[in-house]
Amino acid sequence: MDVKAAGGTAAITLPSIPVRTAASGTAAEAGAPAGDQVTLSAAARQLVAGGTPPDLSRAILPALDIDALRISAEEATRAEKAKYNERFMSFVRDTLGVDKDVGISLSGKVIDVLKKMAAKLGIEEPGAFGKGTAKQDDEDLDPVHADSSVITLTFPKGKGGGSVSMFIDNDAFAMLGDVAPGDLEKGLVNMMDRGGSGDLMRKAMESGLFGERMLKDVVEHPEWRQAKARYGFSMLGTDSPPAFMIQSHDKPEYVETNVKDLSRRLLRIAKAAGA
Repeated sequence: MDVKAAGGTAAITLPSIPVRTAASGTAAEAGAPAGDQVTLSAAARQLVAGGTPPDLSRAILPALDIDALRISAEEATRAEKAKYNERFMSFVRDTLGVDKDVGISLSGKVIDVLKKMAAKLGIEEPGAFGKGTAKQDDEDLDPVHADSSVITLTFPKGKGGGSVSMFIDNDAFAMLGDVAPGDLEKGLVNMMDRGGSGDLMRKAMESGLFGERMLKDVVEHPEWRQAKARYGFSMLGTDSPPAFMIQSHDKPEYVETNVKDLSRRLLRIAKAAGA
């Protein structure tokens, strides 16, 4: 390196650095003095040559398949929902004390109550599909459907077939959580008994919420008005409509055998509703 003074200013002369380009090769190959070598990019070579660097803003990127991404997300959501539904229904069967081959259908507020019970055990609805609730859906229903819930058990042929339905008055159901187990039998009435408390509660039912529900759904569920076994529970006396009712038109023996157990299980659900 040489240093020269020129009018009081120091001028520094640096040794030349050989540059490798695609066209010229190395400086040593071109007969230049040996030294450090630098490999330049295509854009840099164009700058050195006085050209214009390539416009990278015009580079073509791989296209994203938006439809494929959406379908993959939907499939993942469906799989997640299916897994949740399987766990939730298994919980419901355990709560009601029935085997895994028994079908269950739910409608009304009781769905939300059971979901909250399941969530406390870690069975939670994932993602956006967990946002909707039966309460929100009920806003679009008529008062009779909005104010009542129904749980239906459907038995496979191997268990004799048939179904059992449990009707719940949503407004009265929350109060059932305060019923002591010992008071259950006092308020449980066989509504098929004629000439006594059974007749009183049956007539009160027919003119009340459950009777209206049966009339509105008579086309879809004509069997509801053809019960061969029916029990109701009321805290207000036998001449008042039941807070819940358990019945069947083609599985009467199951109702007769299991009505107390099913009633106790409904009271446990009611306690969760008031929690």
